Amino acid sequence: MQSLLAPTAAGNTILNGRRDLLQLILKAGVDPTGAPQLFEDVWNLDGFDLDTPESALEIAAEQGDRSMLQIRLQSAQWDPRSTGRALAIAVFFSENDLAEDLLNFGPDVNQEITVYYPDEEDEYGGIAEERKEVFTPLQTAVKNQEVAVARKLAEHADINYLGEEARRRTALQHAVDNGNMELVNMLLTHGADINGAPATIGGATALQIAAIRGYLGIVRRLIDSGADANAAPAKFTGLTALEAAAEHGRIDMLQIFLNGGASITGEGNRQYRSALDLAERNGHNAAAKLLTSFKHRAQSSSP
Repeated sequence: MQSLLAPTAAGNTILNGRRDLLQLILKAGVDPTGAPQLFEDVWNLDGFDLDTPESALEIAAEQGDRSMLQIRLQSAQWDPRSTGRALAIAVFFSENDLAEDLLNFGPDVNQEITVYYPDEEDEYGGIAEERKEVFTPLQTAVKNQEVAVARKLAEHADINYLGEEARRRTALQHAVDNGNMELVNMLLTHGADINGAPATIGGATALQIAAIRGYLGIVRRLIDSGADANAAPAKFTGLTALEAAAEHGRIDMLQIFLNGGASITGEGNRQYRSALDLAERNGHNAAAKLLTSFKHRAQSSSP
């Protein structure tokens, strides 16, 4: 029973800002590790929710209370999972000082946290699929554009980790999604896979994301660094880079992809037809004309 009550009591002292009570509990020799009980609604967050905390470290990280976190960290031997989850939460809430502290306590920097969003109605008035996002510390640091923290995490984390859930992004894909060239360059310098595969549902490669978002400078940077213009899209709701550029009428990007080897004949014929259809359906006549012109040239030059 004591093993259950101790982390719960410690968690309550953090929520109530009672350092004196926390130190009293710890001086009594109580082991503060373990999962706090009855904390299903502890977060009380606005517009989203997190998993029930597995340790009081997570509560301190979410509260942004550095002194409480330091007391807890120094009070016991914490396993890498506990410090890793707390690290992910600290980074998610942009509590960078707390993240720095946690990095000194041997965290598993590839731990994941799940963020849940309120249910929404679908077009028929029913409940749509639960919306959630899953992040590692590096992924959330890049998504939040916390450059200094992301740089430190990139030295230790699995930089190319994607995950299995829908709409996941690698760290590089998050950086491109935000149009952040500084993070793109940093991640590439640390060995990020420029052609990392997309998530099966709603995913995209870094180049496909740049094309969808219209980031011409990042498109050029990725192509110059070896990005594959013919990379397969996500299995569900995905587009190739050429298709994305055509859908938005980006003639400049189409030119780059076509000159850079985007396939529009043979096995690439399906991609060509899809890109042409997207351009025409969205009223991008100049883009459609460019695709047709390249197609004719490619066919006439074939043996």
